Amino acid sequence: MTASQAGDGNYNAAPQVARSFSISQFTHTITASAGVNGAITPSGSVTVTHGNNETFVIAPDSGYHVSTLVVDGVTIPNALSYEFTSVTVDHTISVTFAKNGGGGGGGGGIVYAQCADGKDNDGDGLIDAADPGCHTDGDASNTASYNLNLNSEVDPVKTTGGNTPPPPQGQVLGAANICGVTLDRGLRIGYKNKVDAVKALQTFLNEYMNAKLPVTGYFGSLTDKSVRAFQLKEAKYILDPWGLKAATGIVYKTSTVRINNIKCPDLQLPTPTKDQLIPWSKNPETKQY
Repeated sequence: MTASQAGDGNYNAAPQVARSFSISQFTHTITASAGVNGAITPSGSVTVTHGNNETFVIAPDSGYHVSTLVVDGVTIPNALSYEFTSVTVDHTISVTFAKNGGGGGGGGGIVYAQCADGKDNDGDGLIDAADPGCHTDGDASNTASYNLNLNSEVDPVKTTGGNTPPPPQGQVLGAANICGVTLDRGLRIGYKNKVDAVKALQTFLNEYMNAKLPVTGYFGSLTDKSVRAFQLKEAKYILDPWGLKAATGIVYKTSTVRINNIKCPDLQLPTPTKDQLIPWSKNPETKQY
């Protein structure tokens, strides 16, 4: 192979400069926006490295639900999270929210079925997709069986030999775990978290928030985003006792109590009051996490 050179009018050779680059150095922008009465995280102009994935978590305010979810100009089925995979071009995602139960006077508004109205209609602490009564097979962990058109959240009665079994009783973590108590410790990104506890957290977020997290036991950025969305959704129980307006992503005190009460309403654990709350950094118990 003969090397070529470029020169000026006097034939003085100018050296060629070789440049190399990787396609992974390219970035793309995903523009995310949310209407009033809810949030999407992250939001605004989000930079994504070529070929990478990016997940967006959607959190309606209390008393509201997702009304429309539009990706790249196309309306898709409503969800509480959406993942762009192997990003190679720019994208857009936008979400709007509507008040549960339809509109007011002047002809009324849309009336949503119980399994899509964002309410706990049967008093079991579970809402919509997290309630077994909204699944055709009674299995809340089976996302494929969720039917938002069902108009009753009452759980199906399972019988054996014609006898209806008694309702399960609340138990603490480490016992028989009958009614699904989830957490007994604090969790957060960047700490040596207990793998089984993180898996339990991820499973809960998938059931209650439709987060679609991989259940790996690793508390990474995707789990952190879903925790923040959950905290905003349940701000009355999680953030208000601390006097906070923004989510922290830390699963601690009020977050664990709320998760356990949702998973096992029979426990009826009291929400800690402000004088009972100790910041994570000042609590010697968190050193073991």
